[in-house]
Amino acid sequence: MVVSILVSVTTYFLICLVFDIAFVSYGLVLSSGIPAIVSYPVSTIVINAYRKEEEARLELERLNALNNQLFSVLSHDIRGPVSSVHGILELLGMDLISKEEREEMIRDLSVKVDALLDLLQDVLEWTMHQRSNDQLDVQEFQVSEVWKQIEALYFYPAQKKSLKISIQPGAYTLFTNKSAYAFMCRNVFHNAIKFTPEHGYIQISFIEQENSLITIVKDGGVGMSPDQIHAIYHSDNWQSTPGTNAETGTGFGLKACIRYAHSLDGTIHIQSEAGKGTEVQIVLPMD
Repeated sequence: MVVSILVSVTTYFLICLVFDIAFVSYGLVLSSGIPAIVSYPVSTIVINAYRKEEEARLELERLNALNNQLFSVLSHDIRGPVSSVHGILELLGMDLISKEEREEMIRDLSVKVDALLDLLQDVLEWTMHQRSNDQLDVQEFQVSEVWKQIEALYFYPAQKKSLKISIQPGAYTLFTNKSAYAFMCRNVFHNAIKFTPEHGYIQISFIEQENSLITIVKDGGVGMSPDQIHAIYHSDNWQSTPGTNAETGTGFGLKACIRYAHSLDGTIHIQSEAGKGTEVQIVLPMD
């Protein structure tokens, strides 16, 4: 707009000089006012169009990155369990295994199917939230209900490692998105199982602090280095480390948990030291 005014005023002065026309005030006003009146709405439209185009470009990049991350998770964490389930079903159809082996395989199959369904649910819920960017719905619920389901879901993986699991009793209530809270707790608890060696321990406790409820998951596992913790919070890549029994993953869980916590006005704190276990605190407002 400023450039158009300067060009118009300069042109007016040149015309007056070339044709020996006397300068008049209204001519100067018109030469500066008309471009301003015309160019302002035009420039506003152009700027708004550019901003919308830039927002659309950034949104497309975000969705493309989301799709790439999801393909990585699906190809890694789902193809493996499905292949494993297929192999177990083939063995169960043969008469080459004993009754005890068959029962063990059926238990293992149940664990793999539950874990696969759990992962699918997590990915679908996370994807829907990421794509829509909508505010999460909230409801009042008992924290013990969520942990009862989680304990049942991961009973066999914990039993297979002979882990000692303790969950603090108490009637703790949250007013937040139940699915998001369950998502965070499942992933943190699953990581604790994954990185705790056989005959280790996992403790779940709760602290009411001011207007927040802190869910604490503490394990006696292998722990993490400062670089690993920094990568969880700040790296754009999804990094995964094999568990104590060579369990695999993608690094999807904790990063998604941190984003979920932020969307619920909460935080996740990780305290850990290599070889000395990990403590994860999920801090959420109670109302």
